[in-house]
Amino acid sequence: MYQISFPTKQEAEAAVVEMDSGKTFEDLMNERDLTEKDVDLGLMNKAGFLDQKIADAAFALKEGQASNVVEGQFTNAILFAKEVKPAAVQPIEDVKDELRAVVAQANAADEVEDLFNEVEDARAGGSTFEEIAERFDLELINTPAFDASGNNEAGETVELPVANELTTAVFSTDVGVENDPLEIGRTGHLWYEVKEVTPSRDRELSEVKEAVTADWTANRTGELLEEKAKALIAEVEAGKSLSEIAAAEGLTTTTSQPFTRNGGVQGLSGSAVTAAFSGPKGTAAQVPGNNEDRILLVLTDTTAPAFMTESENAQRINTQLTGALESSLLNQFINQLEQTEGVLVNQAVFNQLTGLDRQ
Repeated sequence: MYQISFPTKQEAEAAVVEMDSGKTFEDLMNERDLTEKDVDLGLMNKAGFLDQKIADAAFALKEGQASNVVEGQFTNAILFAKEVKPAAVQPIEDVKDELRAVVAQANAADEVEDLFNEVEDARAGGSTFEEIAERFDLELINTPAFDASGNNEAGETVELPVANELTTAVFSTDVGVENDPLEIGRTGHLWYEVKEVTPSRDRELSEVKEAVTADWTANRTGELLEEKAKALIAEVEAGKSLSEIAAAEGLTTTTSQPFTRNGGVQGLSGSAVTAAFSGPKGTAAQVPGNNEDRILLVLTDTTAPAFMTESENAQRINTQLTGALESSLLNQFINQLEQTEGVLVNQAVFNQLTGLDRQ
């Protein structure tokens, strides 16, 4: 189904007069610089239309027929039935598995809802979690103590269901408080209670000595490595080559394959790619590598690629600019509409009517 929307009923009526005079629906599209993508609503059933008036008008058309002006709830439109597929009844053998899955899912949802209500009734009646778990054959999990980050005293991650939501909820309640269950997925629920709260404290050095030593060593190693890299890159900037420095330090040098600003190359970190594009030929820099190391680099050559409209980069830029311009124009239109008419625009419906939800 194709649809052209008009700001006013008068404009839509004028377009109908043009078609009565011999113009086709495609002519109307061309006059308004519309492509098939702009007007195509796709193959839809009647329930798929948000506007009942447009749905009724669409299903009154024969294949290849255009409508008169349709005064919809949100727009004035002319419709064109590009293709009509008659309703068909599928053999039960073709859909039995799908129907069985739908019925099973519906039954399961009903069972989950019934179980949820029974558990809530049991909680309201004073039953403990242990009693409820035994009565309804549910899994009762006693987790080890964990902090607000979901870690135990050793700093290890505790395995928790819906960890982010559970840790937030647990640290917002207290011992003895009856809490609302958390949702798991679309139909699941998680009941929880706090058994004990351990006050926060500063750990003894003996508890954290190993971790602190490892962290300090890693940080200090990184600082010394950066200082060394800065000293070496200063030698490059003073006139030494990377090969000379590598020979003196027992290091190796490699020449990368050509790469683009967005493409990168294996072995180079994102910081290295950014540094390479920060200056002209001869630019030298030291930056973090991919494995807690440092990279010393010298830009040996640059190439300005030929501009080709069909290239991937050009098409990406064109798509981005087109989207930005469309969004800007639509926002201006919506703001003006809100100011002049005193209404709010349902963006989801507007996107469907204008075809933006299919771009």
